[in-house]
Amino acid sequence: MLASSIAASSFVANAAGSGGRPNIVVILTDDQRADALGSMPTVRKELKARGTWFSNAFAPNPLCCPSRASILTGLYSHHTGVYGNEAPNGGFQSFDDRVTIATVLQAAGYRTSYFGKYLNGYNPSRQTYVPPGWDRWFAFGNGSYYNYRASIDGLVHRYGRREADYSARVMTRQARSFIRRTSNRRRFFMLFASAAAHGSRYLVEHDHNMPVPSARDLGSLDGLRRWRPTTFGISDDVTDMPSYIQRGWNATRRQRIDLFRQRQLEALRSLDRHIARLLAEIPRNTLILFMSDNGYLWGEHRWTTKLVPHEESVRIPLIMRWPGRVRERMDRRLALNIDVVPTILAAAGLDRSTPTGIDVSTGDPTQADGSSLLGPRRRHAFPLEHFSADPAIVPAYCGVRTRRWMYARYWQGAGSPDNGFEELYHVRKDPLQQRNRAGRPAFEDQRLELRTLARELCDPPPPGYEWGD
Repeated sequence: MLASSIAASSFVANAAGSGGRPNIVVILTDDQRADALGSMPTVRKELKARGTWFSNAFAPNPLCCPSRASILTGLYSHHTGVYGNEAPNGGFQSFDDRVTIATVLQAAGYRTSYFGKYLNGYNPSRQTYVPPGWDRWFAFGNGSYYNYRASIDGLVHRYGRREADYSARVMTRQARSFIRRTSNRRRFFMLFASAAAHGSRYLVEHDHNMPVPSARDLGSLDGLRRWRPTTFGISDDVTDMPSYIQRGWNATRRQRIDLFRQRQLEALRSLDRHIARLLAEIPRNTLILFMSDNGYLWGEHRWTTKLVPHEESVRIPLIMRWPGRVRERMDRRLALNIDVVPTILAAAGLDRSTPTGIDVSTGDPTQADGSSLLGPRRRHAFPLEHFSADPAIVPAYCGVRTRRWMYARYWQGAGSPDNGFEELYHVRKDPLQQRNRAGRPAFEDQRLELRTLARELCDPPPPGYEWGD
């Protein structure tokens, strides 16, 4: 009721009317790097070549659940309160879902649907719960490819090991059915959230969880050229980086990351085939946004996952297609996951001030932090933020990213060896982030300026974070 009254009061009459509004589809991948479109020919041909590709797109908090909460609300983590994948400051239980883009669009007359992976912690014991705002609900937990449970409108179904049970295939079948059953007179909103290319316990090779391609793609990239940038593994000098990076490498990681990268690309190849089937069903007047929740490191800086504030982790693929309304081009603006909700509002003819999420500090509905990608607005900077209950993995940090610079400062309470450690990189001149300029006298003014900006943007800071003097 709260969401409905908010959205209904915010609908603007100067929109083109329900006949002019588009259908809206968000295609969300998992752990896909910005440069990992090579195994997705359909996405490259049908979306990237026929829409706008944002070459500087980012996730300010590069982790699954925080990013997904931002995609659903248009809010930074410091407003959603979702910093990690687990409670008390993350996961499904920490997300206030009373107001999201789904509740807003449903109240505005859209038929809404969710297909795929939801927030971390949405496991079989909770899958009878359907969040507000969704007319059609097909959701499963983390890393679900085969042998998983999914909620269909609150009823839990079990899927096995057959090819017919492959989650991308089931999602696509469910999504196509939803489109066919939606009247031509009514617009629909769909969030299509794949498990690819996240690791899964279902496929364990060399004692590591791996992404899971479909049977026809498993091993299809055998012989793939190894990924060996100058920042890879022990070839990278990380003595001027935080201690968690310096101790984050061992000999077994090289074999693991080579295979993990191959399985990621194979899983994305499988997904791409199902995206082709989905696109064949989607009407022309449809705004499509393709993106990932975060990036992923393939051994750069001796790191082999996400979480960190470095380029490979925070950069994401982001493509927007709307035939006749969106130009075919590359857009170099700084674009964020929090911009998806304002973009959807603009396309649907809803006022920019429409509340789309709950501010954790007040408990009240609030408007999105982001900006519509359909408009001309440009940002000059955005915050980087992270918190983990286990500082041994990646300590909490606050930072800022501009078009030229990345600054980050770590703090995780007493005893953390990286408390107060700072990183400063000129990402234009040093895109691989090999030379930390924090602490160098020649860059002191730049460090202080960015520290001040980070303190302003990262507000409130992560739990327990302290800036000091």
